[in-house]
Amino acid sequence: MPLIEHEDFALWLTILKKGYVAYGLNENLAKYRKHRSLSSNKFKTIGWVWRIYRENQNIGPIKSSIFIAHFIIKSLLKYKNLGIF
Repeated sequence: MPLIEHEDFALWLTILKKGYVAYGLNENLAKYRKHRSLSSNKFKTIGWVWRIYRENQNIGPIKSSIFIAHFIIKSLLKYKNLGIF
């Protein structure tokens, strides 16, 4: 595991970059209680994700910007569906 914030995310990116394929499941495999997690502050998370793309994964600034925009849109849609705004 890389010694950075969001190391699990960075690890998954490294695995997928090697050509493996990940599939999402439409079922709950575990339950957990969320209590002020590190990723709850989306502004900090965007910074961490940007650094992972640029420094850990060596993705260029334009492609990283596209990925960050996608991340922001998905986050906004998630909160809209939860009725937060």
